[in-house]
Formats: sequence, structure tokens, C-alpha cells
Amino acid sequence: MSTIKPTNSHAGPSARDLTPYQWRAAKLTGKASSGDTATQENDQAIDVAGAGDHVVGIIFYPADRAGERTTIHTAGRLKVKLGEAVVAGDKLKAGAEGVGMKAAAGDKAFGTVLEAGAAGDVVPFDFDHSTA
Repeated sequence: MSTIKPTNSHAGPSARDLTPYQWRAAKLTGKASSGDTATQENDQAIDVAGAGDHVVGIIFYPADRAGERTTIHTAGRLKVKLGEAVVAGDKLKAGAEGVGMKAAAGDKAFGTVLEAGAAGDVVPFDFDHSTA
């Protein structure tokens, strides 16, 4: 399995215990106090993305309880746990509990798979918000 090469990360408060969710897609929750991106990221909690959620990163260092610091990688070559089989070149969207799923034509995607994998595998991908 290839190594990760994150080019950007973010750390913030966890919405809950995220230890079972390493290598899963993450989202920001809660109300932001301003429209400024940096302030918004610091005001909102990190949680596991679900089907249809906007993915802001991949959970790397999960916190073990709400309010504790969680680190997510937000750009670069990362890894994600799969919810179904994929092949290199497939576009990814978030599925239930943050697993990577194949994005269908027209879906918003958060990455492009680099190596084939089966459901439950952790595979490398390039983080690149796009449309499948």
C-alpha cells in the first residue's frame, strides 16, 4: 500500500468519540461565527461524514471524546476506508459512516482512487473536489 503525502491538515474539536473512524471522510458540524474560512474551521466540530455530506478531509488522528482535538488531512495523497469495491480512477463520494463509495456520473466527488480495493480496505486516493 502506498504512503500518504498530505499537503494540508486541520485540527479542531471532535463532535464525539471518533476513534473507530480513522481513515474515514470528515465533515464540519455546528454553526460558524463568521464567513471567514479559518474562523469557521476553528468554530466548528469535526465529525464523520455521511452519505451526501460535503467532505472536508480524512480523519487521521481521531479524538476519543467530544471537544478533544482531532486532526484531519485536507489535501494531497491520502487514504480512505472503502464501503464497496473500487478500481483505480474511480471518483469517490462519502457513504454511511464516512466510507468511500464510487461516485456516479454527476455526483460531487472528493477524490480519485489510485489503487483497486474491496469493501473494508484502506486505499490511497488523491483528494480533489470534482464531479464524477
